[in-house]
Amino acid sequence: MLKTAYQRSPKQELAKNTPFFNETDLKHSFIIDFENQEFIHHQAEPLNYLFYLIKGKAKILKTERNGRQSIVQFLTTGDLIGDLTLVQAETITKDVIALGETCCLAVPLAYAETVLKNKVLFMQQLSHYLGKKMLQRVDHFTTNQTYELSYRLAELLLVAANHEDVYKEKHTEIAEYLGVSYRHLIYTFKQFRERGFIQKQGTAYHINRLALHSFVQKMKS
Repeated sequence: MLKTAYQRSPKQELAKNTPFFNETDLKHSFIIDFENQEFIHHQAEPLNYLFYLIKGKAKILKTERNGRQSIVQFLTTGDLIGDLTLVQAETITKDVIALGETCCLAVPLAYAETVLKNKVLFMQQLSHYLGKKMLQRVDHFTTNQTYELSYRLAELLLVAANHEDVYKEKHTEIAEYLGVSYRHLIYTFKQFRERGFIQKQGTAYHINRLALHSFVQKMKS
C-alpha cells in the first residue's frame, strides 16, 4: 500500500471530475495504491476512509463465523467503499480486496461525516449511487434465475479479471455467487477453454476479453 496526500500525488488527474467530490474535498483526501490481492479493508475493523475507486477493481467478501467466505459484490472504477457505513446502514464492515493494481481516493470518514453529509449535492449523488447499486443487485439475482450459466460466467470473467486480463477466483466461491453447483461451473470452464475464451495459466486463467465480450453481446441479442 502506498498512501499519498492528494495535493502531492502525481495521480491527481484520475480523481478530478468525480460526481461526489469538489476540489475542496479532494484537498482533504489521500490517494492510496494497492497491489493485487492486497486488503483495502479488513472485515469488522473500524473504517477510517470513504474510498472511491479511481482505477482498478476489487471484491467484497463476507466471512462467516465458521470461516466460510462468500463473495458479496465485485467493484469497478467509479464505485464507493464505505458508503453504507457513512449512512449508518452497515455496522459490521466486510473484507475488501484489490483485484490487480488498484488506486483509490480516500476521504477521511470523519470529514465525510461532518462535512459531506451536510452537502445537499453530495447526498443527492450518494442516494442516486445507492439506488443504482440496489438495482444492480436485483439484476444479479434475476439474471441468476433467467440466464444460462455460460452467459453469467462470461459476464463475471469480464468484471473479475484484473487489468492484465488474469482471473483468479476460487471455484467454490464463484459457484455460490452464481448460484450453481461446483460441477456445473467446472464443466462450463472446460467448455470456455475449448472455445478459446480462456487459457489456463497455473492456478489462474487468462481471458480472451474480445471473444468473451462478443459472446455476451450475442447472448443479449
